[in-house]
Amino acid sequence: MRAFAHGMFLTFTAAAAIAAGCGGDSSGPGNGAASITGQAGDSQIGPTGAPLDVPLSFVVLGSGGTPLQGVTVNWTVQSGSAFLTPTISTTNASGVAATTVTLGGVIGEVEIRGTVAGLAQPVTFHALAVDPCTFARELTFGSVFNAALVTADCNLGGWFYDFYIFAIASQQAVTINTASTAIDTWLDLFGSQGYFAVNDDIVRTQNTNSRIHAILAPGDYLVGANSYSQGETGAYTILGATRGQALTACEEMFVTFGVTLADGIATTDCVDAGPTYSDRVRIVGEPGAVLRFTQRSAAVDPVITLYSVRVAQDFSDSLVFVSSNDDSTGTTTDAFLEHTVTQLDLFEVRFGTAGAGETGAYTASIGGTPAPGAPAATGRPRLGGERLPLRSKPLPVGRGTH
Repeated sequence: MRAFAHGMFLTFTAAAAIAAGCGGDSSGPGNGAASITGQAGDSQIGPTGAPLDVPLSFVVLGSGGTPLQGVTVNWTVQSGSAFLTPTISTTNASGVAATTVTLGGVIGEVEIRGTVAGLAQPVTFHALAVDPCTFARELTFGSVFNAALVTADCNLGGWFYDFYIFAIASQQAVTINTASTAIDTWLDLFGSQGYFAVNDDIVRTQNTNSRIHAILAPGDYLVGANSYSQGETGAYTILGATRGQALTACEEMFVTFGVTLADGIATTDCVDAGPTYSDRVRIVGEPGAVLRFTQRSAAVDPVITLYSVRVAQDFSDSLVFVSSNDDSTGTTTDAFLEHTVTQLDLFEVRFGTAGAGETGAYTASIGGTPAPGAPAATGRPRLGGERLPLRSKPLPVGRGTH
């Protein structure tokens, strides 16, 4: 991926001139300004009501090609809706003048000019304000991004959303974290085939930050950062990182269609009755989707069990049995399970064994077909105490970067 349908393109020219020594020091018509260079921040795209990621700036040069300090620049909005801070700036020791742009509440093109006394032509910048529900920033793995939920964000059923997009070239396990002291964070994960993962609290009632562990098939993914309660606003951080694909210590791991597991049943895995041991994964299913799971092994007798997850008022999980399979045919001990989803639901899949105490390697696959279309309702439905959002609009066409 990494190619933006609408992108933010920065143009820096004559970089050596920026680093050169300072020139004159005045701001009137005779200030010595001869040209500009190093124009940055043009052609950005952003959601209405939000600041653009990069300030608008350029370098004022004298006739000798050296930067000029102390030159006054007047910034004005020529068309569209935006707010500038400041509207009058003065070039610094490197000859740079800059202003920060906050887009207004009107969708459409914005034109901003920086006027320098003594130069016949103003410096012109363009931006595009888009619906915040069709905008996502690129999530750069390994980098913490500081953000905030505000009332100008995408409003889905009363919850404010920020969206982040990333691409997976080959099967990869990831961890996505949001943290805040101002809000009770919530995370949703969407892919091109639907809605796959959700998390409210890392530790129920104890750690209200959110974290999704997921093994993802190749494709584009959209993260929805929001809050537990409707109308919450406040600062938060978001961090994406890659991780190992092994299922260990019975941690919560989500999967998507197209994922293959090459793992093993061990005594350190989740403990079931018997006792038997199992690896567990979770997946959100939308109405009309078909879930298919297989488990093969020469070391153990595989058993697949599917549960629907319910969350009680005290935030404890409970499981409702859906179906199970031991031997897919009379000639093999490999297991196969298929389930058609009838309502938006959160599922837990257990890859276990038929015999007590069995351990050993296995392979498993997660397949099926996605839901035929997004639900028609307009609110964000709930699953017991959990809330699952509607599938978003198609992956946003406007994308920023950080």
